[in-house]
Amino acid sequence: MLPSDWILLALYVAGKNSLQPVQLQKSLFIMGEKRHPGGEFYHFEPYHYGPFSRQIYDDADALARDGWITIVPEARNLRRYDLTPRGWLRAQELLQKYKPDHETLKAYTRWVQSLGFRQLVSAIYEHFPQYKANSVFS
Repeated sequence: MLPSDWILLALYVAGKNSLQPVQLQKSLFIMGEKRHPGGEFYHFEPYHYGPFSRQIYDDADALARDGWITIVPEARNLRRYDLTPRGWLRAQELLQKYKPDHETLKAYTRWVQSLGFRQLVSAIYEHFPQYKANSVFS
């Protein structure tokens, strides 16, 4: 699997709810830390709000250009990521072909979705304090 395939899977398990950038970052981070998906995956480094991979945003932009996801702008320069119908079908194919730990990814993603921004960043720092090194979050 390509790392960008995990973006499609994270959005798929998010259900009809789209993901904000921080939610996408943290869902994939937790999946990598807890489940260690085989093959290529994202490398995270401590950044302003915890673990961060620039490559996730670059891959999401590429997926949007290719018609797999949409990036929906919101107020205050925020955005949300959603699967297109084509992306939804691709995610289902990935689940059938690679059989990743669907329920675990779903649980991590739903947990991330259940928290507000401050709660999420605080919880990540609590469980992974080494990612607080470059934090601007207080």
